[in-house]
Amino acid sequence: MTHLPDGERLTADDHLFVVMEQVMGVPVIPQVIWRVTVGDGASTSIADVLGHVAEVGRRLTEGRLSRLVRRTRGPVRDRWTFTPTAGRVRIDRDPVAPDEVTRWLYDRLETDIDSVRGPAWELSAVPTTDGHLIVSLVRSHVIADGGAMIRAVTEAVAGQARTPRRRERRGDNVRDARSLLTAVGRAAVSMRNPTSGGASVPENDGAAPAGPAMVPTVAVRVDAGRFNETAASRGGTSNTLFQAVTLGVLAGSGRVGEGDTVPLAVPMSVRDDGEEGDRDLRANATTGATVIVHLDPGRYDDLGDVRAAAKAAYRDVATRTGPDKVAAMAQIAQVLPDAVVRRAAAGSTTPLCLASNLGEPSDAFIGLGLDHGPEHAGCDVALRSVIRAGSARDLAARQGGVSAWAVQTGDSLSLSFTSLDPVHVRDAAHLLDLVRQEMARWGLEWGRDVTQWL
Repeated sequence: MTHLPDGERLTADDHLFVVMEQVMGVPVIPQVIWRVTVGDGASTSIADVLGHVAEVGRRLTEGRLSRLVRRTRGPVRDRWTFTPTAGRVRIDRDPVAPDEVTRWLYDRLETDIDSVRGPAWELSAVPTTDGHLIVSLVRSHVIADGGAMIRAVTEAVAGQARTPRRRERRGDNVRDARSLLTAVGRAAVSMRNPTSGGASVPENDGAAPAGPAMVPTVAVRVDAGRFNETAASRGGTSNTLFQAVTLGVLAGSGRVGEGDTVPLAVPMSVRDDGEEGDRDLRANATTGATVIVHLDPGRYDDLGDVRAAAKAAYRDVATRTGPDKVAAMAQIAQVLPDAVVRRAAAGSTTPLCLASNLGEPSDAFIGLGLDHGPEHAGCDVALRSVIRAGSARDLAARQGGVSAWAVQTGDSLSLSFTSLDPVHVRDAAHLLDLVRQEMARWGLEWGRDVTQWL
């Protein structure tokens, strides 16, 4: 991807999500969920914790997350406008019962989010009647991928907002047009190069239920030590096992079966680590590896084939000499009118299976800057990303399946699973049953090694 260090214009990665949101009408909305445990007899009250979350939200309005898209005409990239009004903070002080949390979170996911008109993000919080605090951060994917979101929250907790200095100069549009047209030329050349064969995605041609699209999510806390032991005993890593579990949940739904070859999408950050990465103000800086996995029951005894397939996919990404097909199409779309892009992108689909591992973010992100003493026993974190497709039938037409996210939080691994397939996964209870069964296949005991928290 073209790295624009000034952070003032959208990259092709950003534009891909602009097309989905503003042109196709199917915005991608990620949500981060924190569950803060507040201990009995705490010296810090729920009101104090809510006040802390509100302050983090205020700081977010000053940082990299608080941006809107300014659309442009002609062969130039869209621009970013950094403004405190790009996001909003919502604090609900009336507690909700534990069985109402799912509905509250879904309502937050359905809030109006728009990267052009705003708000582009919303941070919200609500206490529960059983002594927890639920915090939700929803955003347009246009303004931040997972890495940018983690940095935005971490910087807000630390009070270190980062935005580019405005420095639009005479001739900027001319220089940008030349740069963009050069990139488009390279993208067009790369699309003529042959690509290696992948795996076909089975059509989701079953009968979707009537009514609006619902996106069930289940989050579990797994003992990280047991998870690592389970992976190592089968010749794999924690990440390999996470990928295999995600594939197993998909297979359990009946969408694919043993013997099928499945493309597993694995997002990979292209940001640098450390201070250099902190200065990188790109909203989206992610590429994707496609791991081609042949589903064989033998994987439950030996993860070698899954691990080898993942290594091959990572090597393919590392040796690319130009953008992949999706990135090339996004670059070309930056110079085309929306009407042309809309026709070209008709029938686009979402991944059949996706496994995104965010590793172990900083304590500032995991704990939102709260003191984890007696007052705050800790935070659980879950992530999900959905497309707003309207009806369940519209969602099924996007051909999505199961997506999963992993976050390491101390001695625990938080795994969250979301279904974008209303045909094969009926609801959250069905998804939970699929996750429970898959964990059992790996010898991970429910209630001891694995516990549900969402």
